[in-house]
Amino acid sequence: MHRAAFVTNLSKKLNLPYKDTGKILDVIFSEIEDTLIKEDQLTFPGFGTFKSAIVKAKTMKTPITGDKILHIEEKRTVRFKLGSYFKEKVNTLKNK
Repeated sequence: MHRAAFVTNLSKKLNLPYKDTGKILDVIFSEIEDTLIKEDQLTFPGFGTFKSAIVKAKTMKTPITGDKILHIEEKRTVRFKLGSYFKEKVNTLKNK
């Protein structure tokens, strides 16, 4: 599902105009970004946890020759771990 379809569904459920729903979604994502920049994690009980993590620097090799070809610098990334309730819900739907 793309953002436009998601906002359309959300606006229908909330009985709000499409534009307002899009702005609300933008604010939510902006707050998630700001929180992860300032802190290490953001937890929504039952839904999941966004966690800021550091990926260590590494050197990549060509699989065929084994030559070192690229050095990748250390960087921060975001990981998401499903909450128990959400994981159970997704697995229930998957098995039907």
